[in-house]
Amino acid sequence: MRYKLNENGYAMLMVLMLVLLFTVLGMGLFAMNLNASKQFNMKEQQVQARHQAEMGLLHYHADLVNKVKNYSFTKNSGESNDNSIKRSRYELCEKIRSVSAASGSDSAIKYVVNTLSVSGCNSTTSNEKIIVSVNSKGSANKIEKTVKGTISLQPPVVADTTGIPVKPVKPPGVPITDQNKMPDIGNYYQHVEVTGPFTTRKEQHHFESFVINTKNESDLALTVGPGSKDTIKVEKDFYIGGKIYSKNHVCIYVKGNLTVLGSIELQNKSAIVVYGDAYFKGGVLPLHTNASIYVVGNTYEGIGKNLTSSYKNYDLPSSGCSLPQGWEDPKNVVPGTTRYYWETNEELNPEYL
Repeated sequence: MRYKLNENGYAMLMVLMLVLLFTVLGMGLFAMNLNASKQFNMKEQQVQARHQAEMGLLHYHADLVNKVKNYSFTKNSGESNDNSIKRSRYELCEKIRSVSAASGSDSAIKYVVNTLSVSGCNSTTSNEKIIVSVNSKGSANKIEKTVKGTISLQPPVVADTTGIPVKPVKPPGVPITDQNKMPDIGNYYQHVEVTGPFTTRKEQHHFESFVINTKNESDLALTVGPGSKDTIKVEKDFYIGGKIYSKNHVCIYVKGNLTVLGSIELQNKSAIVVYGDAYFKGGVLPLHTNASIYVVGNTYEGIGKNLTSSYKNYDLPSSGCSLPQGWEDPKNVVPGTTRYYWETNEELNPEYL
């Protein structure tokens, strides 16, 4: 009997020791899981905070691009080229300092962007860039992450010219795109240069500046329509290396200068409106009775770039074309006034702090 009791006591002790061992192991595993969960939650909040900071930087960049895009200046009478750019630096810097970006302040997950510095505003060098440095602070609960961004603005070239349009200068870093890779419809708030030919039908395109390259001037570079109010809007200069052929219901608006090296053929209810100057090297084929071309500035034709008094009758087709929303009536635009625009680089150069 005594042997059995000792055996039972030993078994009991072993059970208790195993229970204690598994309890300790379980508590250890629980503590490890709890710690891992805390670390995971903290890591997730750090990622969220960083994403918020990145979103803030992108938000600020988009607002800055829009502010710069909507700013332009002209050279005053008797003003030197350098002084006109110097004046524009001050004007643009004042607009830049008003740009800010923030998400909802009541949210635990948010971002706030602060401008650190704006340099180049008082420079007397005509080609010096304006450099904008900002801090974007993202928050996720009590975790904060900061991303610093640097954005540069390239000044335009202001020069005394004859007024004959030339090919727009491609900003640094802008690629030449295969037209087939572009979406059928959309806004392109930057310089776009395609290999051509460019074809659009029942679509609306809005460019900042647009260049269509072709091998020969006799190539068909731009085909528009037929469609219902097919529209191409170009905020700055439009350069076409070949011919234009528009079908019915086509509207082309150019706020800057228009250059067409090939011939121009417009069909019924089609119109081209140019706020700046135009150069039609290949000439204009006889227009349909319900088609028109109107140029606010000077128009030059042929290889000799001869100044012509044509295209001064502002008469949009009876249906199909109407001025884009927010665009000034071209009849109220003073001819011969060149507007200059600054360029915003696409790189943010983020630095994670």
